Amino acid sequence: MILTEVEIDTLGEIGNISMGASATVLYELIGKRVSITTPKVTVTDMERLTDEYRVSYVIVDIKFNAGVTGHNILVMKQDDVMVLTDLVMGGDGTSTEGELDEIRLSAISEIMNQMIGSSSTSLSNILNSVVDIEPPVVTQTKFSDISVIDKEKTLVKISFKMEIEGLLNSELMQIMPVDFAKDLVRGLLNEQSEVEEMPEKNLETRKQINIEPLNLPSFDEEENIKIKDSKNIDILLDVPLPITVELGKSKKTIKEIVDLSEGSIVVLDKLAGDLVDVVVNGKLIAKGEVVIIDDNYGVRITELAEGAKGDLR
Repeated sequence: MILTEVEIDTLGEIGNISMGASATVLYELIGKRVSITTPKVTVTDMERLTDEYRVSYVIVDIKFNAGVTGHNILVMKQDDVMVLTDLVMGGDGTSTEGELDEIRLSAISEIMNQMIGSSSTSLSNILNSVVDIEPPVVTQTKFSDISVIDKEKTLVKISFKMEIEGLLNSELMQIMPVDFAKDLVRGLLNEQSEVEEMPEKNLETRKQINIEPLNLPSFDEEENIKIKDSKNIDILLDVPLPITVELGKSKKTIKEIVDLSEGSIVVLDKLAGDLVDVVVNGKLIAKGEVVIIDDNYGVRITELAEGAKGDLR
């Protein structure tokens, strides 16, 4: 067996966390709810991928220089890229006719740059080490023409379900050499092992923190999911979720963005004194007012979002 069950489960969990961070960034860019979930890990090779996926795809090459080293590629369907770039360029996501021209390739490059940057930050937190990547390189090509990954090597494919509210229900693929995948797994498992073996006397010197379970809210009325088995929820309690506080939003054309310079003023869609939005993993959970705690900004929650009322304690 090339990958053990533990390695497969670990890769799926790493993918879930890093893609969750990417989904949050994508939500901030396009203003629509994004979900990238349900990772499915399989072992394959370039010959099988070439036979299975014969048309052109948008390939995002990510080169890792520190933390883990090697190449890792994301694969997206051209139609999905057309939807994303239309949204970023001020459209409603339905203008998908025509070719994937240089403007759209530049737009998806910037989208990927921000998504991968957020994903690598999450990966750094998971591995507890600095993960350094080069700016992702985006091309439109076929699997048979991919050169950044050795065609003779065994590969790992992680397929994700990607949904964009009201517009898209598709698949996103992450492909990496099996050696790269095993390095990721070793990094995570070694980090967990070091924590478990830490002497108790060192733990006693740490600041005591009161940790209580979090009852996760239901964000969609039609998805009123209740988790009753405490053993199932326990495995999720240590998964980090990014919290974003949104002061306001503004939409600009690419030309207006290119023309921005030092001293430019961007007018937001909220008035002075309006409550800010508290967003978790792309979902609005509360509103609040900005406060200052010592030298840091903070938010005092003043009201919970409709779907979260009564569920957050």
